[in-house]
Amino acid sequence: MTDLASQTNAPATQLARFATDECGAISVDWTMISAAAVGFALATAAYFTDINAFLATNMNTELEGGDLSDSVPIYIAEHFAPLINEGAVTPEAAIELYDAAHEMMNYEIITTLEQGIQQLEAGELTTQELNELVAVASVAQERDLEREETLDHYFGFDGSTPFYASAGTTEVASQ
Repeated sequence: MTDLASQTNAPATQLARFATDECGAISVDWTMISAAAVGFALATAAYFTDINAFLATNMNTELEGGDLSDSVPIYIAEHFAPLINEGAVTPEAAIELYDAAHEMMNYEIITTLEQGIQQLEAGELTTQELNELVAVASVAQERDLEREETLDHYFGFDGSTPFYASAGTTEVASQ
C-alpha cells in the first residue's frame, strides 16, 4: 500500500519539487528577455517603415510638383523692366537681388512670396522690399513654385502691367 500511496502522491510531489526547483530558471529568463528584445526590434522596424513610407510619399509629391532641370539659373531682365524704367533699381542691383533670391530654399521663396504679396496688396512695401519681392517672384517662376496667373497678375511677367505699377505702389513706397 505504501507503493500505491507513493505512486498517487508522486505527481503532486514532482509538481511541488518542480515549482521550488531553481535549476534551469536562467534559461527561462533568457528566453523571455530574448523574446522581448525581438518584439521591440520588430516594433521599431514597423515604426520606421511607416515613417519612411511617409517621407517617401512627401518627397515624391515634392518632386512631382516641381520643375526639375539641369539648366543654369537665368536672370530675366524683363521681370525687372518696370522697376528699372522707373529708376527703382539698377540692372546690376537687380542681378544681385536675383542671385540672392536664387540661393533661397523653395519653402523660403514660397513663404516670402505669400507674405510679400499680402504686404503689396496692403501698400506696405518699401521700394527695396518690392525689388526683393520681384527677384523672389522671378525665381519662383523659374522653379515653377507659384501659379503663372498669380505671378503675371502681381508682377507682369507676361508683359502686362504689374499690380504694383497699376496700384502706384512704387511711387508710394519711394516717398
